[in-house]
Amino acid sequence: MIYVSHFLEELLDISDTVVMLRNGKRVPAHFTSSGDRLKDVVAAMLGETPESTEEQAQNSVGEIDLGGSIAPIEVEPLRIVGLKGPGGLVIDELEIHPGAIVGVAGLAGAGVEELFAVLFGLTKPTSGSVTLPTGVRLPHKTAKAVKAGIAYSPADRKQYGLMLRQSIAENVVSV
Repeated sequence: MIYVSHFLEELLDISDTVVMLRNGKRVPAHFTSSGDRLKDVVAAMLGETPESTEEQAQNSVGEIDLGGSIAPIEVEPLRIVGLKGPGGLVIDELEIHPGAIVGVAGLAGAGVEELFAVLFGLTKPTSGSVTLPTGVRLPHKTAKAVKAGIAYSPADRKQYGLMLRQSIAENVVSV
């Protein structure tokens, strides 16, 4: 599951791993010895780098492991390789294992929205591939993404997430 939120405390409470994007690119994360995860995530999002030891620099891989456990499931991970989007999104490599809850955080316009538009088939990537846990390549059409089990909640839910001329019941059950 990939979970996006601007409520960072909530994100840190429920996520196994946090990946930050800034200007459409994955941000290297720097770990501080204090263990203040919120401070580390905010610093990575804003582009601030605390003075780090050599060991911390070696651990800067673009994601912060929050110590979650992953249940053994006989499913492949979601794999993103060389993904580029028309708005500047660049993800060299990202693997999300079954059972993991991954938080993706970034400032407005940092590429988070574009990543999910690509995953849901709203935006066609310019290059790269996404392989679903079923082993199937990511479809580039929303109807096929829905059939593959992908759901999308847009950032601007009023404009893009509701059918205002339809009833609440029709909105709730729409696919």
